[in-house]
Amino acid sequence: MDCCGHEGHGSGDARFDVKQVADGVHVAVAAPAYKVNSNTAIIESDAGLVIVDTHSKPSAARVIVERLRDLTTKPVRHVVNTHPEWIARLADGRPMSSLTARQRRRLGVEGVFLSPAFPGVRAWLGSIVKEIAMRYAVDGVQLDYIRLPGVQLRGDAGAGPAGPSAGDARRKATAPARVRTPRSETECAHVSAAVEEVRDSLAQVRPGLPLSAAVVADTAVAERANGQRWTSWLREGLIDRAFAMCYAAPLRTVVAQLLSFAASPGMGARVVPGIAVYNTPPATAAAKIKAARALGFPELAVYSYDALASRPGYWPSLRNDLDAQGQSPRGAGLGGVR
Repeated sequence: MDCCGHEGHGSGDARFDVKQVADGVHVAVAAPAYKVNSNTAIIESDAGLVIVDTHSKPSAARVIVERLRDLTTKPVRHVVNTHPEWIARLADGRPMSSLTARQRRRLGVEGVFLSPAFPGVRAWLGSIVKEIAMRYAVDGVQLDYIRLPGVQLRGDAGAGPAGPSAGDARRKATAPARVRTPRSETECAHVSAAVEEVRDSLAQVRPGLPLSAAVVADTAVAERANGQRWTSWLREGLIDRAFAMCYAAPLRTVVAQLLSFAASPGMGARVVPGIAVYNTPPATAAAKIKAARALGFPELAVYSYDALASRPGYWPSLRNDLDAQGQSPRGAGLGGVR
């Protein structure tokens, strides 16, 4: 017998205990005796209902639908299915969502990443981009954070099992760490598959719509730590342009990166160098912009508007330094600002 099946009113209703937790908000708590995937939240608004988590079994969903009729006659307008299992797991098996703000700062991680090892993650990403392209008159799509986080993960791209393994349990817990071993061939392939999913989704509804991605400027680090083989994405036509994050403070480091892009046949014209202004004085930023223009890059990106706005006088100083070198910001073609 289906463990989530129900027998109508009576004993079947015990499988979900529906409780009101706030005005217009109910929760259907699964009875402990039955193997359902999660509880269900029911959120009521003037326009209708939002259902959070509909379970993987149709029989469980039918129970929820029947119980809804006892609560309201309003229609279901939206369904949201959560997937906590998609969250990339750290080396000790904990999800990235367990990191504290202090740990994220120490590791240089800006958020919680999903693991591209799960086909559902890649399909979900493709569906979002497809919907955007269908519903809105966008000029292109930019992928940000299309990479693995630079921390040690469990299993294949963070898709390992939850919780500490037996070996972990015998050892004293350690703090999350940066990547210690290069990403595997499979992990790199998962990230590339996510990009390919987006490209294919766009081709179905808006063929030719430009697709770009923010990428780690150091190509060796991009692959070793982040599984991001973006030069291959360009060569294979998965993306049309790469916004290289040339955010290193030293001028020498950025110039070396620019030289490597310019020296790659057919790649330089499709790379948009991103020049950071948040960590350097105007004169250094101007020198980086001048170097990029001298190497023939037709477009540049400045990171970021927020940094410019928060530092009074920076923009006028940058303009003066560029004008002094014969390179004004307008002439530099600062399109595609991140």
